[in-house]
Amino acid sequence: MNTIFTNKKEILFNYALFTSQKNKKILLFIRLLFSCFFSKGKVYGEAHKFSFFNSALRKDHIALFDSIYDTCEFDKGYLKWSYKRAVNFRNILFWFFYLSHIKELKCLSIPENSIHYTAGFIQMTFLERLLLYTKLIINKGLKESIKRYDWENVKFLVTLYDAGEPEYFLVEEAKKHGVKTVVCQHGIFLYYFDHSFINTYNIWNIPSEYILAWGKATVDLLKKYSPETKDIICGNPRDEHIGSESDNEVIGIAMGIPDDREHNHQMINIIENYAKLKAKKVWIRLHPLDEKSNYVIDETISSFNRDIDKAALIITHITAMTFIYLAYGKKVMRFTGDELYYNLPEEICFNTKEDFIDKINKIDSVNYNEIAKNHIEFVGSESKQRYNEVFRLLNNSI
Repeated sequence: MNTIFTNKKEILFNYALFTSQKNKKILLFIRLLFSCFFSKGKVYGEAHKFSFFNSALRKDHIALFDSIYDTCEFDKGYLKWSYKRAVNFRNILFWFFYLSHIKELKCLSIPENSIHYTAGFIQMTFLERLLLYTKLIINKGLKESIKRYDWENVKFLVTLYDAGEPEYFLVEEAKKHGVKTVVCQHGIFLYYFDHSFINTYNIWNIPSEYILAWGKATVDLLKKYSPETKDIICGNPRDEHIGSESDNEVIGIAMGIPDDREHNHQMINIIENYAKLKAKKVWIRLHPLDEKSNYVIDETISSFNRDIDKAALIITHITAMTFIYLAYGKKVMRFTGDELYYNLPEEICFNTKEDFIDKINKIDSVNYNEIAKNHIEFVGSESKQRYNEVFRLLNNSI
């Protein structure tokens, strides 16, 4: 039993995952149980001194990780992860064998330094206990599969994300074999003081020894919530191809994630109303996972256009593009909605049309360079050089 319920961070991380889906728990349980019983995963690939691993499917994340990979000059290669649909007899056995212990999940103990939850205990419903139990059984199966990989020739494991699965368990297993573990920042760590949002657990749940961070803002959070992690600022090495040209007649909107569609609608309404007053155009860049059909826009002034970096002003909400645009010298204003980002100055944040008009009239006095450096200190070739130097130092350390 101890092999399942000993890691409090793993338990709390997975509890936060399914509690964020308040109205879908029964459907989620059915999906989890099907995945538990009828899927198998394994890590494969030739072992190299620097082994890189990324399970993300998003094209922008893949492109970022590839650009980091290219900066490493030493023996390197990709590890890969595969899932297949098949009866997982091991997980089925685990699920029924440990089922009598589900009562131990009735009360969830919260550590002192966790995010969002006050230290103490959370009483879980029976359905929540089933969800968490099934997820932990899936995790146990992943751990057993990862144990089979031969780490003998691997000296460094580099990942793009390590707070979730399978990366978390891959990192933990690699450490048992004396492998140095490095995680690369893939986006801005958004910390909300009063909102339970799973992204913040990425800060608290980092298992890797090193994190290659984008800027000081991330490092400050890590010092508070993951002080044992060694942080090195390297910036964002991906070539974003954001030009310096600026069209004063265009306002761009970089939309947030599809789950935040309500705020996306509010943002569009405010900017469209302002654009009508000032006879400006509005270009809207959708999140990679979103679709045009989810939005109604005023087509007399607005259009969907991914090339919003040509706009004189770019509006954002919850997206790492906020800081990438800032890093490339763009003027950005952020719609707050009811989410308070931890470290952006009030002078570039707004919540209503009136608030937006007041702030935009003072925009020329904003020190955008200082704001940008705080979040992404290096970009492009300068960032690539930093990653190259870090890999060189790591290589020489053994």
